[in-house]
Amino acid sequence: MRVIISLLPTLRLIRLLTLGAFFWVPAAFVPGGARYSLLHAMVVPSRGADTEFADMRAAYDSLSSERKQQIEGLVVEHSTYYSRSLIGYRFTPEELTRRTATAQYLVQTHPSSGRKSLYLAAHASHVVGWPLEKGRALLRELTEHATQPHFVYVHKWRAGDLVIWDNRCTMHRATPFPDTNELRDLRRMIHRTIQKVTDDIEERFHFNTAIAAFMEFMNTVDKAAPELQVNAWFDQDRCTLSLDSSGEALFKRGYRRETGEAPLRENLAAGIVMLSGWEPGEPLLDPMCSGGTLLVEAVAIARGRAPGARRGFGFENLRIYDFNLWNRIKNEGRKSKAGSAKLEIYGSDDDPRALNDARRNLAAAGVERWVKLERADILERAAPAAAGVMIANPPYGERIGSKEELALFYPKLGDALKKRFTGWRCHFFTADLRLPKLVRLQPARRVPLYNGALECRLYEFRIVAGSNRPG
Repeated sequence: MRVIISLLPTLRLIRLLTLGAFFWVPAAFVPGGARYSLLHAMVVPSRGADTEFADMRAAYDSLSSERKQQIEGLVVEHSTYYSRSLIGYRFTPEELTRRTATAQYLVQTHPSSGRKSLYLAAHASHVVGWPLEKGRALLRELTEHATQPHFVYVHKWRAGDLVIWDNRCTMHRATPFPDTNELRDLRRMIHRTIQKVTDDIEERFHFNTAIAAFMEFMNTVDKAAPELQVNAWFDQDRCTLSLDSSGEALFKRGYRRETGEAPLRENLAAGIVMLSGWEPGEPLLDPMCSGGTLLVEAVAIARGRAPGARRGFGFENLRIYDFNLWNRIKNEGRKSKAGSAKLEIYGSDDDPRALNDARRNLAAAGVERWVKLERADILERAAPAAAGVMIANPPYGERIGSKEELALFYPKLGDALKKRFTGWRCHFFTADLRLPKLVRLQPARRVPLYNGALECRLYEFRIVAGSNRPG
């Protein structure tokens, strides 16, 4: 079966967990087991990583009459304790007291088709009432019989495949793939979970109807930005469900309409402003402002605005959300923290498109009245005051600006600072550790920071009259 379909976004963290070369039946160790399973292929390696499915009905049908008579009515204990012990897992005394096991008939009759099938897999520990080794020998023999090639379908995955199967008459296992640098991302859901979460779906719908209704519902969900996200984390036989009360990542303040070529994360920009030591009564200039993130965060700090005060959060879509209470909390925060100092905040850029981006972002953040923007080249512009704080995030060759271009630009930048910004404390955030040497200025401070995985520095240069070159 090959179905190209998109699955539930809240299952994005669920991956198929397989162990070694064993065949499995999900939840065989709990009463009732798992009726159906779904696997959706998100990412597949270039070679290998197939999934094998053993048809336990055909395997039963091919048994001799004598064997069928021998195994009819036998009961097998299925246990996670046993399946984990097969791979060398050592249990603590506490875990042994909590081990999960249940008894299942070895031969089962499907309630819909009436066909009989073997019910085996790696959780099958022993035959109840038989000597341990004799029972396990029987289970091994039947498993080897059922997994012969003519009973096994091999599914070769392609990204987008959706496979649904009936666990009551099917075992499955994943096969390895040779390149460990490649990723296999198969996302799983079992029908037992659907039944527990939706209470009576099994009673109200035939399974096919339920799946159709589920998929129809999923077509109404905005998969890029769902109203509420549920994360499911699987660890062996345990699943932890959590509601994402934040929504979008917390570093996103909700005001950025345009990002420019190499945007700073908002929380990083706020941290840089605070590390600079700037006080709201001092003039502040970002002469390479691009989308204006540093400027927005500076105003927010000066005005006492809580981070993300103008964005939405995931908890606002919960039924228990109290709109009036949340607004009262936000308003109280504004009243208690709003600063009274006159703000002198300036931004400039020599790219008119960057200035337009900054204007849109400042307006979206509601801070445009406190920022003066102008088009200017940092190498040519004058200081807006006799003294103040400059904060800039210049290009540093990772995303924009080649290293050769920057090697020519930085000496000119150093000359412009010494010529026009005497009395200023100038801060530059960069991943280019050549900057102090190339601007020919001695940094008063170097603060290690990270922009994602990229190691950076926040350099402070105190511009004084005369030479300030490194020795």
